[in-house]
Amino acid sequence: GTDWSFNHKMVPSDRLDLEASNQQFGFSLAADGGRLIVGAYQRFDGTMSNVGAVYFFEEDNGAWEEKIMLRPGDGVTGDFFGWDVDLKGSTAVVGALNHDFDLNGGEFRGESGAAYFLNWDGGTWVSGGKLIWSDRDNGDFFGSSVAITPDEERIIVGMYEDNTQFEFDDEVYNKSECGAAVVFSKNSSGLYEEVQRITPSIKATGDHFGNSMAATNNSLVIGSYQDDIESFPNQGLCNLDVMADNGAVDLFSLDPMTGLANLESDLEISIYPNPTLQYLNISSSRNLESAEILNLEGRILMQISLKGNQRINTASLQAGLYFLKVSDQKSIPFLKY
Repeated sequence: GTDWSFNHKMVPSDRLDLEASNQQFGFSLAADGGRLIVGAYQRFDGTMSNVGAVYFFEEDNGAWEEKIMLRPGDGVTGDFFGWDVDLKGSTAVVGALNHDFDLNGGEFRGESGAAYFLNWDGGTWVSGGKLIWSDRDNGDFFGSSVAITPDEERIIVGMYEDNTQFEFDDEVYNKSECGAAVVFSKNSSGLYEEVQRITPSIKATGDHFGNSMAATNNSLVIGSYQDDIESFPNQGLCNLDVMADNGAVDLFSLDPMTGLANLESDLEISIYPNPTLQYLNISSSRNLESAEILNLEGRILMQISLKGNQRINTASLQAGLYFLKVSDQKSIPFLKY
């Protein structure tokens, strides 16, 4: 049939335990095939409140059965383990956005956050490792959102109150609680290594980029739920980072706009506003040399020599969709706008 019908309700098997009361079971969840993970970010752990836990379920002839409940081995009061979860194949990831400590349980940074990945070993779910950002700071809330690519090669973790600093026209700008996301790639040992920090193409205070996300093998969608669009504060924004060897593209909506960042280098390009009526601003962490604007057939309509960050007058172009090709000495990424 084409309609969804109610099957049954799932509750944790330990729901009547004193330490399992008020645990916020169901705050986050993810499913893949016949497996389901459910977050309960306020679950007690002994005498510690709000440590959090996750529950795994498996489908059996249309019914979902609880298999195991897991808590972080280094969890402490207020970690909120289970704030967000994702599940792909034999890998699960859990965000604990209020966690305070580094990989070894030291170097306190209040609410810097952490994420944990779990592995299916063929019989049960076991701890795989802990993830933190290399430049962690107080109040980042790393773990506010998590995602795994279906091939299980990358884990992405959002930190929606990370502060961002960038340079434009020789001036340095600081945007508090702008938000960011960190990409981790699986190595030959099956562990995940940090490879890139992603920030929104337009960086602004309080956007909370990284509050939510979802991933495919080639794409990563990141939400900025408090982004300000023109004169409408906190209207919301969606970002799309397309992950490939030649870079990443950020698509923003309500009306799509694109930016690009290379996953394999520190090259980051932002273009704005998008769509534009006349002027298109281009900024990058590197010195760009040239730009070309092409139509959808690949015909070059404009060629521009660049000297760092620059504004392009596009008033001569008709309304429509175009490609922007920019290059420095090492990279030639494409952006759609």
